[in-house]
This record gives sequence, C-alpha cells and structure tokens, in this order.
Amino acid sequence: MMPSETSRAIDYIEAGFHYDVNKATVALFYLLQGMEIASYMYQEDPGENRVQQSLAGPRLTHLKTFPAVSTTGMDMLGPNGEAVQLAFKGWVADIFNKWEKSRAKTRELLGEEGIPVEVECMGDFRHIRHDLIHSGSATKDHSGKCRVLKWFKPGEQMILTTGHVFDLLNQMSLISPPVLVNSACGQRIASWMLAPDAIKPASLEDEQIRIVSIRTSVDTDGEQGSNRYMISCVFSDGIFGQGQVNVTVEPEQYLKGAVEEDGNIAFGGGQVLDIWKIYEACYGYLSGDRQDGPGIEGPDARYMKEPSI
Repeated sequence: MMPSETSRAIDYIEAGFHYDVNKATVALFYLLQGMEIASYMYQEDPGENRVQQSLAGPRLTHLKTFPAVSTTGMDMLGPNGEAVQLAFKGWVADIFNKWEKSRAKTRELLGEEGIPVEVECMGDFRHIRHDLIHSGSATKDHSGKCRVLKWFKPGEQMILTTGHVFDLLNQMSLISPPVLVNSACGQRIASWMLAPDAIKPASLEDEQIRIVSIRTSVDTDGEQGSNRYMISCVFSDGIFGQGQVNVTVEPEQYLKGAVEEDGNIAFGGGQVLDIWKIYEACYGYLSGDRQDGPGIEGPDARYMKEPSI
C-alpha cells in the first residue's frame, strides 16, 4: 500500500496538471479570440481588391516592421486558417508536454520502481500529437489506433476545433464548475463558468449547437445493489455538465451509448436521451440551479511496469 505522504504528493502532481491544462486552455482561447476579432475587422474593411490584397501581420508595439503576405483574411484567420490551426497545434504540443512532465514527477517520486501513469485517452492524444506535428494528416499507425479520441480517420487532414479541446478535457475529467485545486503550490482556482453575457438559446438547431463529447460510467455501489448510470457531456458552445440519468438498459449497452445523427444520445434497446433536456439540465446547473448528487469518476488510470505511451 502506498504511504499517505506519497499518495498526497501524487494528488498534488495531478492537481498541478489539472491547473496547468486549464491555464493553457485560457491562453489558447485568448489567441482564438484575438484572431476572431481581427477577422471581423478585416471583413468590415476589406479594401478595394480583397482577393489580391496583402494581409498585414499584427503590428507589435516593440517592432517597427511587420510581415505582409498576399492572401485573404479568411485564409489566415478563418476556422481552417493557418493562424488558427497553429494555435491549436501549439496547445496540443503544450498539453502533451505537461502530461509527460507530470508523469516524470510521479516516476521520480516513486523511486527506482517508479513508473508513469497510463491513461487510455492520453495514449490516443500522443498518437494525435504525432500525426499533427509530423505531417498534419491522420495515419493508420497513429490516429487510426485511437480508441477514445476518435477524431480523425486515416488520410484525413487534421483540422482542430474547440470541440476537440472539450472532448479531451471531458475525457480526462478536467472541465468542471468552479473548484479549488489543492496542489503543492497551494489552493488555485481551475474552473469553467457561465459567461456573464450568456443567453440560453430558444433551440439548439438555430445556433447549430451539438454534443461534442460524452463520457459514461456505471456506479455499481447504488442502494440495494442497484446500478447508477452516470454521464458527463459537453456541447459545442461550451455548456457542460454531469450527473445521473434514468435508463433501463444493461450496463454494457449504456457504456456503448453514442450521439446519433439527430443529436440525441442513443443506447441499445431503443433507449434515448433527448439532447434538449440534457442541455437544459447542464445550463441550469451552470447558472446556479445546482443539486448535490453522485459525480462521475475520472478516467481509469494505472501504474504500468513498462510505459505504453
């Protein structure tokens, strides 16, 4: 059995990783927001000949020159543009580097027998990082092997979105309401919250809001041996939540639940969770209508004799 001091130190390492990932995601969103603003400005004042106009780079205050290239604003600043995708690529590389550092700290803490933690979705993330950095296209030897983060098929160009960010954070249980993260550096806030100007949509179809990540688990410690079916999900607009759902399916069927073309979550035996009802519950929770209840556990993790990722 692991000594309590060692166990506490490992908890601090995990909490530090949680905090660092959220901080890196804040930095990513700052970059994306800046490019979104620049894109709007470009569209408002495109110039006389938009197609052939040279796009000026940011005029940083400490520089007296700046680059300009013959391209359009959307080619550089749109969702698929080089600037936006470069920001996502940097985030992927940074997050995986933080994960490797946290595992190295755990290995050092445990001494000669120390071995890094294995988490399946971070193994997937390593494959995605490899393809993204080395070629920008998914390969069967890496992204094609992913079992949790099934983002790209072999041969596809890897275009990242905030939905991919949400999926990783959800699968790693790193997206949560306001909480204090206790780490070796003390208490630090690492949380997600509803934007002050957020307005609940009248329908999801009008704003093309969809579910971008789900994670299911079955708690077998319910009353009188009953199972509790837990779910954690995130929508494309960042609304998220987790809790217990009422379905009458076998645990194996529940764990295979998937988002259907109509946006609802379907399980075997004709059981369906309505997307709008899930959204309402998640939005209500973030806006203050919170109810205590069982929470969904984080991803399975284990110490491996031989690291596989």
